Amino acid sequence: LLPAMDSPAERSYVLDRNGGLMTTLFAEEDRQPIVLADVPPHLIDAVLAIEDRRFYEHDGIDWNGTARALVENLDSGEIEQGGSTITQQLVKNTMSDTERRDLKTKVREAVLAYRLEQEMEKDEILERYLNVIYLGNGAYGVKAAAERYFDKRDLLQLTIGESALLAGLIQAPEALNPVTHPDRAARRRALVLESMVETGAITENEATLARQEPLPTTAKSPDRRRDHFTEAVLQQLLDDDPAVAGDVAEWLGPTQSARYNAVFRGGLRIYTTYDPAVQWLAASAVANTLPDTEFTAAIVVIDNADGSVRGMYTGQEFAEEQFNPVTQKGRPTGSTFKAITLATALEAGYSSDDRVSGGTISVDRPEGAWRTECRGGTLTFADAIADSNNCAFIRTLLSLGPGHQGEDGALPIIQMANRLGIDASKLDGVPSMTLGTSDTNVLDMAEAFSVFANEGIHRTPRYISRVEDADGKLIYEAKPTDIRAMSENNARTETQMLTGVIKDGTGTRARLDRPAAGKTGTNTDNYDAWFVGYTPQYTAAVWMGHPASAIAMNNVGGVRVQGGNYPAQIWAAFMKPAHENLPVIDFTPPDEEQWPKPGRITEEGRKEGLGAPAPDPNAPTSVPTDATTPGATTAPDPNAPAVTPVPAAPAAAP
Repeated sequence: LLPAMDSPAERSYVLDRNGGLMTTLFAEEDRQPIVLADVPPHLIDAVLAIEDRRFYEHDGIDWNGTARALVENLDSGEIEQGGSTITQQLVKNTMSDTERRDLKTKVREAVLAYRLEQEMEKDEILERYLNVIYLGNGAYGVKAAAERYFDKRDLLQLTIGESALLAGLIQAPEALNPVTHPDRAARRRALVLESMVETGAITENEATLARQEPLPTTAKSPDRRRDHFTEAVLQQLLDDDPAVAGDVAEWLGPTQSARYNAVFRGGLRIYTTYDPAVQWLAASAVANTLPDTEFTAAIVVIDNADGSVRGMYTGQEFAEEQFNPVTQKGRPTGSTFKAITLATALEAGYSSDDRVSGGTISVDRPEGAWRTECRGGTLTFADAIADSNNCAFIRTLLSLGPGHQGEDGALPIIQMANRLGIDASKLDGVPSMTLGTSDTNVLDMAEAFSVFANEGIHRTPRYISRVEDADGKLIYEAKPTDIRAMSENNARTETQMLTGVIKDGTGTRARLDRPAAGKTGTNTDNYDAWFVGYTPQYTAAVWMGHPASAIAMNNVGGVRVQGGNYPAQIWAAFMKPAHENLPVIDFTPPDEEQWPKPGRITEEGRKEGLGAPAPDPNAPTSVPTDATTPGATTAPDPNAPAVTPVPAAPAAAP
């Protein structure tokens, strides 16, 4: 029996949601398979003329040529070149398991070549040969070589001179490299053209013209774009962690090595969720809103329908950035995390109509008292989130604290964060957690808020929609992973409360001409500012800060940055054009009859049915804020100037 013929490695392609090429993936062999019908006759003529003129006549072995080579090399005990037919070369490249070029190996390959000719048609052998040969500069096969040397993706566009050059490279691709050894390459091309004249493939005049064609002076590298989105795609394809890879990895192989071979050698078509139009709008929103500054902004966009990540912009060059706030460690979220506390409370039986004190609070801790000052009287829970009152939410967190842990010992808010898709391992179980003092990345926050948009259903963000093999066969198709993270009515209640943030709370600069909900956030000393929000169609999270370190944003274009200014404006600048051709859809209102009777939220817990008092008309008015500095008055400067966007040229479409 013939030994198995090695499957040649093939380049894989990463494509956007429209089928546009994003990047190519390959390891040591860059190959793009072709069928013989796509090869111009003069390229076939050139290869046969210089490598195997009797290819269609012999039975796999050119006995005259082999005998001549044996005589010339017998003294050395090895046969390094000469006498090999195309069939023998194919055997050597795909069926030989040794690098030794001794007489025994040569005889074995000749026998295999003869037997291969009994199993395969001549055209099949030639087609496979043209796909496996190495032609220098990392190009395997004639299609990759045509792209590398001549920037031609259609072989039928090759000239006679270009075909002769490629055929000439087969003998010694590096020594005859036209980029590094043009004189040698020119002489070899002339020899191929002379052989083509001898075989009658071309005329002398055609050969003369072909000799005058310029040689390539550079080798074009294939498109191997690397950015945050393509890196995220590779992580899902290769990672051993099911939390990262999801269900796609199991379709590609049980081990990372098997998946690597499939991705970088398997000729896959990897269709992603990436939308170039969404990406351009996201980049443009940042460029057209932020002034020229050392600070930057990142934005990620999730399609609520199925969890697809449509765009990911970090504001930095991929090769130069120091961290990716979208998918890596992240930054403190500020008051956007209050939305997680809100979800926890609603699931615990709290009501939008509950009352809670927004006044100064002190918390006794072993290391000393922790005090947060706020200006606010008694608030409804809905007003507390709209105004982003820190003290009200610290009281709410404490009311859900010790004594409410689950079986795993985790606090309810940490359990909720985990259900919403946030990496709970980064969360500190302290009172200030509700103020967003823990590091969380931008994608996790978008993922969590998309649960509210989806009425309590969690859908894991995904970058890959489907994968096809080299033959176009569908081998993987993503399916939404719907898991209920909170009740439908509680999620609707949360959305109703978060719409108040945009209507008349801290996020008014994020207003759209359609229903929208969201939350602002600003951390200590204005190092980081956030806005995370959603419509029924899209969820987008925006972070703003310094890309390298924690630097206060106290004067960016004359503005002290908070979540309610630049981040909210960036969010709106993206959302408005992104929804331009989408229908206006209302959020489904909650069934208020399902709400528990109004109660009072205190540090000790929620007390229901105790006649929660109406707000004190003589109490200080609550001032909206999303700053989170512990131990200090956190209201924003009411005299701070409004943000005026600084026009800039839109970022180029990636």
